[in-house]
Amino acid sequence: MQIKKILILKLFFTLNLIAHECPSIIPNDYGDCEMVLGWSWFGDNCIIISGCNTYDSYGNDNSHLFYSTEYICLQECTIHNSNYGDLNDDENIDVVDVVIIVNLILQTINLTDHYQWAGDLNFDYTIDILDVISTVDLILGGAFNGMSSWDIIREEIFNPNCTSCHINGSFYAEQSNLILTPDIAYEELINTIPNNSSAYEDDLVLVSNEGGLLGLQRSYLWEKLDVWNQEHYFSEHPNYGSLMPMGGPFLNRGQLDFIEQWIYAGAPDSGTVADIILLNDNTMWTEPEFTPLEPPENGIQIHLEPFYIWENNEREIFYYTPLDTSNDIYIKQIEISMAPGSHHFILYTFDNIPNTYLPNAFELRDLHNQNGDYNNSQFITMNFHQFIAGTQLPYTNYAMPDGVALRMSNDYGFDINSHYLNYSDSSYYGEVYANIHLVDPNQVEHIADIFQLNNQDLYLPAGEITTIESSYMFNSNWGNMPNNTESISIFQLFSHAHELMVRFDVEYVGGELDGQLIYTALDWEHPPILELDPPLVISNGEGLKLIVTYNNFRDQDVEYGFFSTDEMMILFGHFYTN
Repeated sequence: MQIKKILILKLFFTLNLIAHECPSIIPNDYGDCEMVLGWSWFGDNCIIISGCNTYDSYGNDNSHLFYSTEYICLQECTIHNSNYGDLNDDENIDVVDVVIIVNLILQTINLTDHYQWAGDLNFDYTIDILDVISTVDLILGGAFNGMSSWDIIREEIFNPNCTSCHINGSFYAEQSNLILTPDIAYEELINTIPNNSSAYEDDLVLVSNEGGLLGLQRSYLWEKLDVWNQEHYFSEHPNYGSLMPMGGPFLNRGQLDFIEQWIYAGAPDSGTVADIILLNDNTMWTEPEFTPLEPPENGIQIHLEPFYIWENNEREIFYYTPLDTSNDIYIKQIEISMAPGSHHFILYTFDNIPNTYLPNAFELRDLHNQNGDYNNSQFITMNFHQFIAGTQLPYTNYAMPDGVALRMSNDYGFDINSHYLNYSDSSYYGEVYANIHLVDPNQVEHIADIFQLNNQDLYLPAGEITTIESSYMFNSNWGNMPNNTESISIFQLFSHAHELMVRFDVEYVGGELDGQLIYTALDWEHPPILELDPPLVISNGEGLKLIVTYNNFRDQDVEYGFFSTDEMMILFGHFYTN
């Protein structure tokens, strides 16, 4: 036993490490532009740098200091010169690397930054026996032995997460013009023009095989998958549609890094170009922290200032903000940021409400008191509500398609509806920012409208799973449109229900798409917003069927109501007439 230990130590002390930390750059030294230049070393970490070009203020071209991904930046700029698992930087993963990890576990050698980076193969920030097992698995070939990087993406990432929707004949495949079954997935992706008109206008393809940073920036698929970069996605590309997989769960960090490396290497259909160790990182994306919004350049900002949420209760309030304009406004984009704990946020206006019922401006109005009794006067006001926009996500940034805007009369302002839950002994506050971005009416080709398909006939027996179906055939009552309207173009759909909902499906009724599944939500708190480009056209004789499954795990029956302990079954949609 002593001989083996001495051998391990001897092996270790014959190794040489190469330190090559990158120069630290000045982040604001590359011009006042929003173009992403890449990842670069700053201080003790890699960060994203934006600017006009790679020349600093002294005229030096620092293009060699920018990297396409955080992974590559860290690989080049920290104290290592190899890949994950290669602790001694000899470009091989072998028994020597296992020996080093064992010594680290026994604490007979010091843990360096490089050892931490190269040896932590399961990304749990600890060097232990699991990393020994992973290293041995690499040496023996591992679970993906003989598989190319593309094979791994196709079989291990796309098949379980994407293919079930993107199959031949499905609505999602026809809407996106993308089939991801193994037999044709590669041909469907590489250098294919996307169906999304905004991505097409930006000269993107589904997956570019140009390689490098340019290939990543031209790949629409990467934009759609990179949930960690969603602030950029929604702010810079609001018409690119929903992040994928729609509604989540999204791909984990390791899966995304693996795909990113593959695209950066030119997205080949053979060979190993991405590090399989990346797939050990199963870190999932989490919601961003609440941050105030900067006011829009052309628009209106509404700030619902902090309001107290009762302990072990929920609070739903309304707050009326008049418009300060003599003209109708045309809404192009809506951005919403909410403090944690929100159930939903809705922007309403009013439709022909008598002055008697018009609420006072800038006053909080509770839907119910702290003891649960409803304030019935609010239901009178709610009868005149006209839906503008809403969300259940902590952050939402949604823009209407090019040439489309929602016209809002200047007769009334916004009646804000915010619903917060606090079933704890702690006290906290709700707070919301909403930016309403406006557009010149001369740029508007289609006036958007809104439908709300709402089934209030709900009865869910205690302790039972219940599925309720409700069909709605198209007619002029879906929105504010002429009676002779023959069809509408739907460009957005999203659902609303409460905590007993386990699945919310929407099927097409009639026509060529009869029976096709066009929308699914599996998370009542964060239902996906389905953006349709091209829009879904519904004509006379066609409609939508809502199929919602509830699991009433409580010991009492549940019906329709406004508390989160009640239930709802609503489908919202934005559309324009043809």
